[in-house]
Amino acid sequence: GVIVGNPPYGQRMSDAEHAHELYRQMGKVFNPLTSWSKYFLTSDLDFEKYYGQKATKRRKLYNGSIRTDYFQFWGKKVRDLRSLNQYNDK
Repeated sequence: GVIVGNPPYGQRMSDAEHAHELYRQMGKVFNPLTSWSKYFLTSDLDFEKYYGQKATKRRKLYNGSIRTDYFQFWGKKVRDLRSLNQYNDK
């Protein structure tokens, strides 16, 4: 599977706390899906810290004048569908 997201950036201070909590919750839900690839675009350079996982690859982009990073978390390759549950159950 693949997940692509553009979560809120939390540019204002009060919004940053909410954004960080959202990133933590995303990590709790998505990180167990080890065979899935996940891609997120955000201006929060600490995204990995709150998400709870270091990105496989990270690219610097700009959304107008706002620096945004494209965080790529590549899923484990599955050789056949029978082994899919062993990856996602861990």
